[in-house]
Amino acid sequence: MADKKLRFLTEDDQRALLTWHKQLTGQQQFRAARAHLRRAGGPEGVLLSEAFFQFLERLTAASPKWRQPDTLLASGMLAGLLSHVSQNDASHSFAAQLARPAKAGERSPLSTLRFQSLQKSASPEDFYRNLMNAIKLLRGTANVSSLADSILHWLDEYQHFDVSAKPLDRLAVQWASDYYLNRPKSD
Repeated sequence: MADKKLRFLTEDDQRALLTWHKQLTGQQQFRAARAHLRRAGGPEGVLLSEAFFQFLERLTAASPKWRQPDTLLASGMLAGLLSHVSQNDASHSFAAQLARPAKAGERSPLSTLRFQSLQKSASPEDFYRNLMNAIKLLRGTANVSSLADSILHWLDEYQHFDVSAKPLDRLAVQWASDYYLNRPKSD
């Protein structure tokens, strides 16, 4: 169940996220919460919703880190973006899914130009918007754990950017590797 390639999510975090996501997409009583999160429009709107605090309550049961000030924005982004994922598919990383067509002979769900735009997101709001568009292009099917870990990774780099950091540890390099190695040769 737990994805060993993840850097920021513990196994407990993954279990809590996957359980919450399954409830959000599969249980009738969570329909209103999902609708509120989907309509929030961005991280700030998510942080102001009651549905976000229900999400936060479930995640802090697994780990209190989700309520800390430096993690709160990530929590809001996770709740909002995961509300757009209708089905979890853990077969490939999120970045690889952006490159892999649903059927042979089709193009990548996310074009190279859009992928590069996602990679160059300049703010959390921009990153959120680009990720939401990517999830829509994946028709709501994505690797929940990989997406969540990527959001945490991006925000960590955004908040604590260190130019001397090892390039291979950077999210952009990891995503580029997963994306370009999974693109169809015809793209």
